[in-house]
Amino acid sequence: KEDSVHKICNEIFALVPRLNTIACTEAIIKNLPKADIHVHLPGTITPQLAWILGVKNGFLKWSYNSWTNHRLLSPKNPHKQYSNIFRNFQDICHEKDPDLSVLQYNILNYDFNSFDRVMATVQGHRFPPGGIQNEEDLLLIFNNYLQQCLDDTIVYTEVQQNIRLAHVLYPSLPEKHARMKFYQILYRASQTFSKHGITLRFLNCFNKTFAPQINTQEPAQEAVQWLQEVDSTFPGLFVGIQSAGSESAPGACPKRLASGYRNAYDSGFGCEAHAGEGIETRTIFSSAKVNPEGLIEITRVTFS
Repeated sequence: KEDSVHKICNEIFALVPRLNTIACTEAIIKNLPKADIHVHLPGTITPQLAWILGVKNGFLKWSYNSWTNHRLLSPKNPHKQYSNIFRNFQDICHEKDPDLSVLQYNILNYDFNSFDRVMATVQGHRFPPGGIQNEEDLLLIFNNYLQQCLDDTIVYTEVQQNIRLAHVLYPSLPEKHARMKFYQILYRASQTFSKHGITLRFLNCFNKTFAPQINTQEPAQEAVQWLQEVDSTFPGLFVGIQSAGSESAPGACPKRLASGYRNAYDSGFGCEAHAGEGIETRTIFSSAKVNPEGLIEITRVTFS
């Protein structure tokens, strides 16, 4: 084995002089095939698309020579009005056909909370209604993301989304029936991506702090059960579990996630977590220690 390694190293070293003559240009980098394995569904929604969804779903309306907030958000929504998600709404609100390319999200640098507020409103599953209202909205988002992948030569991507969004898309259906329809939409999206040479897979990103009256063990187990549910009909569509939410919330101790993550691992799913979210690095090492035997990949450390 050592001889083989030395042989490979020698071959690489022999190529170095030739590689040094090739300029690593921006064009070469751009055309390289890429994998993007940490993608949040709302994060694929550009400010321009968020505006389109806002108009489509009645949150923004042209009235009396100005764009105004027309439809109310939930009282629990961190924004009072849909337009609050845009930093420069006032700059374009008096133009009937504004230049959407100048739109910016109202996100402060290095501020997780402002990012989280915008994503919650754009996505809408946490405090409905929000930007995503129905199948048509979801397919519009995937078509937009498909073009992003083609532009950036992404050939493999894993998109994180809370399966609970299904209950928002199909509020009149029993929850299990709603989830099955949701899985069908995601499968259709994966097939569309596949036709363009792109592998699209998903992670169930659940909120470990979504209900303060319970501990995190229940949502973790529920999230894994839904992975098993989708895998029985669309095997391989979901490849793992992800947890989000600040560990500073009551009952959101990483240790309470362990049994759910063990269940996910034993079922063949990947295990990831957003550790230290909103509270810097205090729980990073405890997350890695207790969940289970270091199986969790710490995918993002956030600061607030």
